[in-house]
Amino acid sequence: MTLNPSRQWIFALWLALLAGASVAQPSQQEMLQLLDQLDQLDQLDQADFDSAIDRAYHCADKQDFNCADRQLKQAETLVQSPAARKTLEQARAYREQRFQLAQEARERQAQQARMETCAEQCPRARQYDQCVAGRRSPRNCDPLPQPKSQPSTMAILQMGLQNVQQQLEQDLARQRQALQQQQAIYEQQRREQERQARQREQQRQRLARQQQQAQERQEAELEQLRRQEQQRRQREAEQQQREEARRQARETRELARQQEAAEKQARRTQYLAQLRQGTRLGGKTCYGEKHVLGVLPQIRPREVACVDVHFSVRCPGDQGPRHRGVMDTMVSNAGGCFGDTTEVPKDIGCAAEAFQVQVEQVVPCQ
Repeated sequence: MTLNPSRQWIFALWLALLAGASVAQPSQQEMLQLLDQLDQLDQLDQADFDSAIDRAYHCADKQDFNCADRQLKQAETLVQSPAARKTLEQARAYREQRFQLAQEARERQAQQARMETCAEQCPRARQYDQCVAGRRSPRNCDPLPQPKSQPSTMAILQMGLQNVQQQLEQDLARQRQALQQQQAIYEQQRREQERQARQREQQRQRLARQQQQAQERQEAELEQLRRQEQQRRQREAEQQQREEARRQARETRELARQQEAAEKQARRTQYLAQLRQGTRLGGKTCYGEKHVLGVLPQIRPREVACVDVHFSVRCPGDQGPRHRGVMDTMVSNAGGCFGDTTEVPKDIGCAAEAFQVQVEQVVPCQ
């Protein structure tokens, strides 16, 4: 297939768009512009085709058949549809018909001129027939005088020529009628082509409107999706902010709790250390048994409500403890056997009142 020069560049652009489809998809606007340009080129080609066909008919009517052939050749390069191909074939048939008519007219004119020459030079019927048939030269005919009372051979031949002329005129009239019919058909085809062109233009405009509406709908849908996405992101951001605020609040509370627990533990540790330093323990004999008792210091605030006091017992001169014990849930006892005491083994080798009792550790009640 040979492309028209007027559309070679647009075809190259089309190939370039297809080749670049993997890099960037052409937009609908670009595709629509390309279709418009192709449609405009089609319309220009159709106009050039119609003009070439018109000139071909005109040249054929003027019997300029070389001109008609050039126009038909140009029209052939602009054929775009079966209808255009049919129009081209009809124009070619018209050219051939006009050529045949012109050829026949030239032959009839030559024949008529020969008949006139033969009629003038060959009055004898036999020689006249030979002259008309081309078997005798008009210069070789013998004259034959005719009586005055009878029509001359020239008159008879003249009448024959008139009949031939009438026949030729009738044939020409029929040919003109056929030509007019052919022109009427061509005019009808031209009007049909114009109607089809208007329909194509209406269809193109309708397609453009539909594409515009589709593009507007698509843009509206994209805008709605964009707003929905923006709202979703905003909700997610707000949710993240709320979660972050809750997380920070939890961390703040946990940090405060840990700090409070650490401070409380520090106060408890310090309180227990103060109790250990301030607690005074000693021994006492109660009902024949040896007991350990003592007094806790009064420290405020009271960080630990209940304490166990671990102690060790030595006798005077001992290097190490002879007994280790615990006063569970110790309550201060200034020295009476009826208060809080802890019994120790009787075999400790010194009197209870001589005990050297040392506080080893003060811990919360177990």
